[in-house]
Amino acid sequence: MGGSLFTFSTVFSQVLPFIALSLYSTSTTVENKTNTYKMNIALIVQACCWGLSLIAFFRLIKREKWSTFYGLITGAQDAIQVFRSSDDPAMKMNAIFGNHSSFTESIKDEVIAYMHDNWAIWELTRPAWFTPKFIASVGDEFIPGRALQQLNDTAVAEGKAEREKQKPTNLSSIKEIVITLSTVELLSDIYVSAKYQCSEKYEKSNSSNPTKSQL
Repeated sequence: MGGSLFTFSTVFSQVLPFIALSLYSTSTTVENKTNTYKMNIALIVQACCWGLSLIAFFRLIKREKWSTFYGLITGAQDAIQVFRSSDDPAMKMNAIFGNHSSFTESIKDEVIAYMHDNWAIWELTRPAWFTPKFIASVGDEFIPGRALQQLNDTAVAEGKAEREKQKPTNLSSIKEIVITLSTVELLSDIYVSAKYQCSEKYEKSNSSNPTKSQL
């Protein structure tokens, strides 16, 4: 669902604390409740700050980018659209190599053909974006054979096995990051829950044992 889903989840994340507070304040099972009025004020202030930040954000970005926050186009569709519609090689290359390779896998042959046709021109003109860092981010299949051989020969002359390459971020590494963050969050939730339960048991234990009279 593209940007519309992102916007919905962002707005919902601001509404959710108020829902949680409402459930907390109307609960009949929670004892020794915190002052919900102060908590509500804190949430309102936080939401207002978020709203002001949102307004500032939209005033700073280009107006033509606003549609990406309510449109249904996905990231992959947007990358392909930019590559096919733009006349700027820099924007084309950013759309391809600035995103995960899975975004443009369906037009890989089209990208290869385009780069093979224009690589020699880029080597001669050396545009600002055609840097060693960019070249290192490009897979071997996107570089014409002659240019690739030249890059590898230069690397060997410098004592390297082959040309410098940037290791792309693959889906497995992204999954590892997500799993790690989810695990940390889960452990944090378990710790807080266990701490609350221990505190609750301690309070019940104290309330069940009457305090000894002072002599």
